[in-house]
Amino acid sequence: MTLLDPRLSILASLFPLTHASPERLNEVRDSRLRRLVAHAYANVPYYRRLFDSAGVRPEHVRTAADLSRLPATSREQFQGLPLEELTARGVGRLRPLDTGGSSGRQITVYWTGNELRLANAIRFREMWLHGWKPGYRMVRFYNRQRSGGVGLLLARLGLHMAILWAQAPAATHLERLQQLRPHHVHGYASYVTAVAMACLERGVRLRPKMVVTSGDALLEGQRRLVEQAFAADPVEIYSCNEAGDIAWQCRPQKRFHVNSEAIIVETLGEDAAPCDPGAMGEVTLTSLYHYAMPKIRYQPGDLAVLANESCPCGNGHPTISALMGRRNEVIRLPDGDLITPIMFASLFRDYPRTQAYRLSQVSRTRLLLEVVAGPDLTPEALEQLRQRVVMLSRGQVEVDALLVAGIPRALSGKQKLIHADPRGDEEPQ
Repeated sequence: MTLLDPRLSILASLFPLTHASPERLNEVRDSRLRRLVAHAYANVPYYRRLFDSAGVRPEHVRTAADLSRLPATSREQFQGLPLEELTARGVGRLRPLDTGGSSGRQITVYWTGNELRLANAIRFREMWLHGWKPGYRMVRFYNRQRSGGVGLLLARLGLHMAILWAQAPAATHLERLQQLRPHHVHGYASYVTAVAMACLERGVRLRPKMVVTSGDALLEGQRRLVEQAFAADPVEIYSCNEAGDIAWQCRPQKRFHVNSEAIIVETLGEDAAPCDPGAMGEVTLTSLYHYAMPKIRYQPGDLAVLANESCPCGNGHPTISALMGRRNEVIRLPDGDLITPIMFASLFRDYPRTQAYRLSQVSRTRLLLEVVAGPDLTPEALEQLRQRVVMLSRGQVEVDALLVAGIPRALSGKQKLIHADPRGDEEPQ
């Protein structure tokens, strides 16, 4: 990373800009955007073609508002392009990183080592803002590499983050967690909740100082269960493998502050026009530090609502007021209205010990509710939940409800709440 590398300025400014004014943040953001756009046009074939097809030159994009001149790029479009079309020339060694596959298919994105280090620095700032201290013993539940003996020893000394496998049954980690006695626990929200439930069921007492979730939404009932098991207020981070950490949760307000010196977040409606604040739209990202494989108006497949006012906590970074789930987990009802994962999951807020649940769209007029019951859900409660789903759909669909032994997780270890299949309006024969 040379002294002229723009990623160096982002790294150096992370902490000084943490509490900057909105005006200062906008100034820094727009300066970095101009540099990124010029780089992408000059060095990345895909973006040169995209700009040219839209009749846009790099000098036309001066501020974040000018991004609306460019079409968005979906995850599916990235999947269909060869690597040489998406990456810049002469950026150094590229390191592949697979996405979790919760959109339906995994894709591989590429980072440089410097970009990964900057992403880690952004994560460190988020942890520092929530009380992290050097020497904390840290555990992360992850779906890839797992810590061996040396890594676990270093983790017990507070010198390394132990990685435990997020595909294993949660209860299998309890003995290891008691040995590690972590100050900091991090993982997918659904998996951390499963670990918390296993701790409560088996009387295991862990008292981490920090519980951090990312990768999938932490629902209201899950939050209460995690608080009960760990005696800690969990913090959510909104992130994706393509762009790193996007936003971090403001504890007092439960909103998400965007890392706006490193990423721009828009929401777009079905007509591809920017949504008004307060309206749900598709998340559209522009990463200001990905120069190897730029992401300009990139859509990872998420739905969110941007806040329409500044956060009462006083932090100047723009905020996301609600994360609504994934685009491919939305059920469209016959009249065109939507059931989102967050709307559906709210039905289970009174049943935090229910182990897993999923709503599947059998057809446009029939839904299937599957539940792995916990000790707080009786057969009578299952029928009440079925009726609530009928009410949520305003009686437009029939709903079947079943108790099942288990619901498989995605390859990433996340728990998918809705399986939407809008291919037809007729019942299968």
